[in-house]
Amino acid sequence: MADKPLSTMSTKTPVTGTERVLIEAADGQVILPSAIAAYTIDVLAAATTATPTVGDYVVCYRGTDEKRELIQDVATYALTYAYSNASTLTPAATGDSLLVQRGATLYDMNIDSVVTYVLTTTVAAATPLQAGVLNTSGLGSATLVATDLIPICPVGAPTVPKTVALSALETKLWTDYATYVAGLTAIAAPADTNKFYALEGSTPKYVTATVLAEYMSDEIIAHGDIQAAVLSTLDEHLTALDAVGTIANTDLFYTTKSGVAKKVTALEIANFAAGAAVQLPWKQIPVAKYTHDTDQTTPSSTSVILMTDTSDFKKGSAVKYTYAGATYYGIVSSLSDNTSITISGAPLVVVSPITALYAGTPDMVRQMDFTIPGAFGASIRDLLLPLSKAYVTWKRSKAYLVRFAVTAGTADTGATQPKINVKVAGSVVCTSGTSTGLSVSSTPGSWNDATGIDIDTTKYDINPEEAIEVRCTAAGTNTNAADLSISLLFVSE
Repeated sequence: MADKPLSTMSTKTPVTGTERVLIEAADGQVILPSAIAAYTIDVLAAATTATPTVGDYVVCYRGTDEKRELIQDVATYALTYAYSNASTLTPAATGDSLLVQRGATLYDMNIDSVVTYVLTTTVAAATPLQAGVLNTSGLGSATLVATDLIPICPVGAPTVPKTVALSALETKLWTDYATYVAGLTAIAAPADTNKFYALEGSTPKYVTATVLAEYMSDEIIAHGDIQAAVLSTLDEHLTALDAVGTIANTDLFYTTKSGVAKKVTALEIANFAAGAAVQLPWKQIPVAKYTHDTDQTTPSSTSVILMTDTSDFKKGSAVKYTYAGATYYGIVSSLSDNTSITISGAPLVVVSPITALYAGTPDMVRQMDFTIPGAFGASIRDLLLPLSKAYVTWKRSKAYLVRFAVTAGTADTGATQPKINVKVAGSVVCTSGTSTGLSVSSTPGSWNDATGIDIDTTKYDINPEEAIEVRCTAAGTNTNAADLSISLLFVSE
């Protein structure tokens, strides 16, 4: 065998470990493959220790072939294999162990230690981890419904958390609220400022005892059935009462003012009746008769009051009206049945509501007539004293010039007729034509009475002993108008 070349030798397979391999030694020794394998393992075991890192290789055996694999692939396979072949454990029980890593070291941990850690361990700002778990500020918003579930911790069983439906919570709250209210101290005498819970639409609000009482009082008065029940026994109640005998000033009577219940004394009633008697020439008109528009009592123009009932007025009758805190006078120059009245005299103010309206008796209107003979329209001048040689003064109680009319027996033959105004206590009253008054008609005997509301309310009142004068305020073209007639209408105060 010593002279047989290696190239002619056959391959021995498989290797059993008992074969002999010639090695170089002092006397030409042989070695078994099993000894080589043992030696190789010892060399590997004695190799320098290294920390595993991504990219390291490990040798493995697949079937009959040796292989190498990356260490990270081996780790991934091991974890996947372990989890995919593990049985599901539910629920967790006290004493269960978990695998954890702290730094580079692996440990096992009892699940009870995890519970303790979550409940007690603090992080930044000494906030327990438990609070961090319960912090829901980052969650989306939701609309509550009765079936929504809310987590709770039952008393006596804090380790067995449960849920409760919102509807059950609401029922519990209202039950407890009823018990709470029943245990409150009762109010012996309700005060005006006591507050009661109320809903206005869907908005929670409160209402005071005063407001609630006023509302209930108004509703009781407005409720027809309750009125009928009260009034049905009123006659019997009054019959059973003692007669008052002599009425005293302090005796009280029930009344209403603008729908609000009030009281009034006998003295107040007597004073009102006496004051009304003094105003007997004037009849106050109920607001309902001149109610219109959105604000109820505002005139439709400076000379027209809209009406729903005109039965208290006639054409030419005196009228008195109050607005903006002052009283004014006029006469009815025209009317439309149950629709409107038109005023001559003090103008109305459209933006000011009428606060009172009165109709006067026929004797409240006073008429004063003058005739001025001869030519009167030659120049601007007073006419009564120079032409008629008449001194005219007012002898009655205070009154107001609300209208006048003019005509002439002979008209001016030119294109323009003279103009006439009336002076009271030295001042012209009519504001027409820039206070020149009324133009005389070019037709003799035809009256011009178009003063309307062109009356200066600062000058239209006349007091006893004050003078009345007629003035030509503009001459006619040919100055030959003659025989002036003028008629003045006053309304007594």
